[in-house]
Amino acid sequence: MSNNNKFIVVRLNSTTSPVIPYEERELKKIGAKMICIEGASPDEIIKTAKDSDALSVVSSKIRAEVINQLNKCRIIAREGIGVDNIDTDTATEKGIVVTNVPDFCNNEMAEHTMALILGVAREIVKMDKNTKNCKWSSRESEHLRRISGKSLGLIGFGNAGRNVAIRAIPFGLKVYAYDPYVDESEIKKYKVESASFEYIIKNCDFISLHVPLNSKTHHLIGEPELKSMKKDASLINTSRGAVVDEDMLVKALKEGWIKSAGIDVFEKINPFDESEKKIDHPLFHIDNVILSPHCAACSDESLVEVKQKYIKGVIDVLSGRWPKNCVNPDVVPRYPLSK
Repeated sequence: MSNNNKFIVVRLNSTTSPVIPYEERELKKIGAKMICIEGASPDEIIKTAKDSDALSVVSSKIRAEVINQLNKCRIIAREGIGVDNIDTDTATEKGIVVTNVPDFCNNEMAEHTMALILGVAREIVKMDKNTKNCKWSSRESEHLRRISGKSLGLIGFGNAGRNVAIRAIPFGLKVYAYDPYVDESEIKKYKVESASFEYIIKNCDFISLHVPLNSKTHHLIGEPELKSMKKDASLINTSRGAVVDEDMLVKALKEGWIKSAGIDVFEKINPFDESEKKIDHPLFHIDNVILSPHCAACSDESLVEVKQKYIKGVIDVLSGRWPKNCVNPDVVPRYPLSK
């Protein structure tokens, strides 16, 4: 390594989430060299990153088998919010700081959620198809719904849920929220009514999920919940795919347990597959679901912003400073960090 390259930063997912000049330019200021790979397999990551000082990841899985081989790594920086693809416990044991960008895509996520709510209520996809096939009578036969006066239940009331509420209330939706980690008084500040999980599942016309994926939320929505929902209810998921039991969702949509769904995240589909090979999935053959390719977070603006913010965390740690958004604050860093 030359004197100009004091640090090596391995940037994963560089094909599915292309590097922008800003990333390399900012790292160069502190003498860091960026090595770009996709990192589709543990072997590929280990081969390239075993002696790196920092690892940046979008979608690759960074499990214990990888982390245990990172001999010098000071930081694993997640370019996004969720860290369910990173074994944070093992990173902490190894003295590796894990960071994320918790305020990434708040506007985009909320806007996409509203788009899916409107899409399923107004049958936008069907209307587009019917118009192109000159099926004019579909304007009455498809049972379009008014959302004003209906109820929206938010499961999770962090940044994402709050931003949805801000947008949903002007549409005339009565908004309820369930979040065991948020005080009821905080929920009421947003003109939202606090409700139990069971109340939302059984009573809301639209149910939107805004929770991280962990052991408590895995299959949070399964057969019992889907069967308890109203027959004319719609489920919206822009959080994590495995929060919903995908097999049961398919069954619920086919058998009419619920009216419809708007899904941006998947349990058994990898939207970050760089090959973009054609696959088949039962959700592709159901008319009462709107699907999008895990794009709720995406906009020209947000994709630049997330890179600017994750890079700041990498630079802080490599420069000997605690980063702003540390996911594992109890970590004892391999190299001392100043507050």
